[in-house]
Amino acid sequence: MRNNLIVTAVLFQAILIAAAQLIYYFAFGANIFENTIIGLSQVKNYFIGTFAGFGVFVLVYLLYLKLPSFRAWGQRQVMPMLKSFSTSELLIMGITAGIAEEILFRGALQPILGIFITSLLFGIVHYWFKKELLPYGIAAFCISILLGWSYEVSGNLIVPIAIHSVYNVSVILAIGRGLFD
Repeated sequence: MRNNLIVTAVLFQAILIAAAQLIYYFAFGANIFENTIIGLSQVKNYFIGTFAGFGVFVLVYLLYLKLPSFRAWGQRQVMPMLKSFSTSELLIMGITAGIAEEILFRGALQPILGIFITSLLFGIVHYWFKKELLPYGIAAFCISILLGWSYEVSGNLIVPIAIHSVYNVSVILAIGRGLFD
């Protein structure tokens, strides 16, 4: 069952990437990957994204420690779900989600809708209109503003992809080490 969920999650991320390419192509008549070329010229962007991803993790962790309602929500809603998967399964989902979501939200939607509306959609997608997920939706909206800004400033998707993926991986490793217990 868990293997099916991992495969489904990875396939869903692939569908998000395909949808992003279609949206971008029909909106701009171009390939979305033109501004995500991997090479030596992008090394600086990887470092910026990695550093910022750790920074986002630290901010979320401090919120977790300092806000009892945020901590209670995390322990009640997030931890049981995440602890049901192995670290390797979570790493696969975390990295692929960081890549696919940034290609869709920053690469395809943000050039059309702008940072605020794209971030609002990003928050809604993470909230799913479930009251218990509202803190996560608000946090996702705030993080999305940073991701959108990083895309605008850097001019490519490498920085927000690195931020998002490093944040996801940091949360996964912190949970594995018991930092959120």
